[in-house]
Amino acid sequence: MNNRSAQVVAATLAFLLIVLVGVTIFIALSRPAVPGPTPTPSGHATAGPSFTPTPGPSSTGAPLPTSSGTALPTFSFPVESPTPIILPTDTPSPTLEPTITPTPSPSPTPSPAPTPSPTLPPSTSPQREVTVVDIGLDQRSDIAGVQRTISFFVDGPSLISARLSNVNAGKVRMCLLRNDQEPQKECINVHEGTLSRAVFDAGQSEWNVTLLGTSGVAGQFGSLTLEFNALSPDIRLDSFRFNGTDNPHYNGFTVVFGTGADGTFRLRAQIDDGHDNPYQWHLNVAVDDVPVYDNTAGPDTSVDQSVAVSGGTAYTVLFEEPEASAGGGLFPVFVDARLTWP
Repeated sequence: MNNRSAQVVAATLAFLLIVLVGVTIFIALSRPAVPGPTPTPSGHATAGPSFTPTPGPSSTGAPLPTSSGTALPTFSFPVESPTPIILPTDTPSPTLEPTITPTPSPSPTPSPAPTPSPTLPPSTSPQREVTVVDIGLDQRSDIAGVQRTISFFVDGPSLISARLSNVNAGKVRMCLLRNDQEPQKECINVHEGTLSRAVFDAGQSEWNVTLLGTSGVAGQFGSLTLEFNALSPDIRLDSFRFNGTDNPHYNGFTVVFGTGADGTFRLRAQIDDGHDNPYQWHLNVAVDDVPVYDNTAGPDTSVDQSVAVSGGTAYTVLFEEPEASAGGGLFPVFVDARLTWP
C-alpha cells in the first residue's frame, strides 16, 4: 500500500468514527424519559409503552467506498422495554385471637353458723304424764263438727310433748298453742304424730291441744298423751260429747294419770245441751282396773266429786252418761270438765 491509499483508509476510518459518535449522541438526546407504571383500579400494574429505537442517520448517497468496495453496515440499537413496577398490596396484619381469661370459680360462701338454741333452764316442778284415751273426734267436713280441746298448766321451765296415737282410721289435725299467744300455734295433719315446745317461763303458763278429724271418717277416735312439768296437774277438757253408752267413743272421757303424792283427786264438770236439761252421770276411779271409787247419780247439769288418792300410783278415771242415749237423743250433749290431783 502506497501512502495515498493509507491516507484514504485513515480518512475513511476517521469519518466512520465521527459518524458513530454523532449517531450515539443523537440517539441519547432524542430518547424520551421512560414513565413509571401507573396502578390500575383493580390493583394490577400495566406495563408502560414500548419504544422502537429510530436508527441513526445513514448516507443516502452511494455507499462509501471501502477498501473492499462494499457498502457500510447500518447500525441499530435495541431499547429494552421498561420492566413494570408492581406496587405491593398491603398485607393484612394477622388477626390476634383474644386472650380469654378463665373466670375463677367462685369460692363457696361459708354457711352461717346456726344460732344456738337457748339452753332450757332446769325444771322447778315434777314431770307429769297424762293420757286421754280413745277420744271420739268430729270431722272438719261436718257443719256441726266441734274440735276437742285439752288444756293444761305448766309450772316453770318445761319441755312439752303432745303425742297422738292409736288413731283408728284417717288423719287428724292436731295443734299445740299457748293459750294467750295464738300466733304461736303449731299444727300437723297426721295419722299419728308428736308436737313439742320448750317453755322458758319461770312462772305458770297455760297450753292447749286441739283435735279435729280431717278424713271424713265417721266414728274416728284416737288417744292423746301429754308430758309437761307441773307442781299440781290441772287438766281441762272442753266440748267432749256426752251421747250415752250406745256411742262409747263419744260418751264423756277416760283419763289415765299418775300421782306425785298423797292427796285428793277432784272432778268438776258441766253438762250442757243448750237447753239447761239435767243428765245422769257415772264416775269411776280405778287402780289396775280395780275401782277405788264408783258412783252413778243425777240427773244434774254440774258435777263436783273428790276422791282420796295415794302418791306414786296410776289411776284411770271414767266419766260417762250411763244411759244408752243421753236424754233420748233429743239434743247434742257436751261435757266440759276440770281434773286436778297431787
